[in-house]
Amino acid sequence: TINDTGYHFIGSPSFFAMTDTMSYCWVYDADAGYWDKPQNLYSGTDSVSSLGRLIYLDSNQLPLQLTGKFNRSKMRLSLGWADTCLDGTTPKGGWNLVANPTGRRLNWNQLLTAGLADSIDYTLYTWQGVDYGGYNPNSGSTGGDAFIEPGESFWVRLSHQNTPSQPVVIEMKRSSGAFKTAPKLNFKSAVQP
Repeated sequence: TINDTGYHFIGSPSFFAMTDTMSYCWVYDADAGYWDKPQNLYSGTDSVSSLGRLIYLDSNQLPLQLTGKFNRSKMRLSLGWADTCLDGTTPKGGWNLVANPTGRRLNWNQLLTAGLADSIDYTLYTWQGVDYGGYNPNSGSTGGDAFIEPGESFWVRLSHQNTPSQPVVIEMKRSSGAFKTAPKLNFKSAVQP
């Protein structure tokens, strides 16, 4: 339940059917390098299920009760690349606002151990209520931690050393009661077959 006005990042795919119909709901299109309505990207690699949502709430929309059912078919993260400067200073793009698609708490250290480090920068950024907090397993915390909660979205950047022409799709698999990433990254076409 959201009880305050303003901008909110929503990261659980089970909420998307409801949030996508709101007047003020956006996703960051990493392949184009700009914000867009989710509906405009439904034909993408994963039908936008892995993208975090940015919503804006007025006082007349409160409280907003987000309910949904976990969908096991949405167990992937799709990361794109655009040669843009989201923050105004970074010479290249690669920024992605991604949702936690598992319905469980994720540990960034475990995701990096599973092989993501070759394709992404090490730092993840989450909204900490007032500002972004970062976490890097090598240099530590700048206001964030290693955990990505259910219902949370986060910023991550594809490495400037790996600029794929197609989205990087990271499959999440269930193993022994826990979610793990596939042992290698799958590069898939942005166009649906």
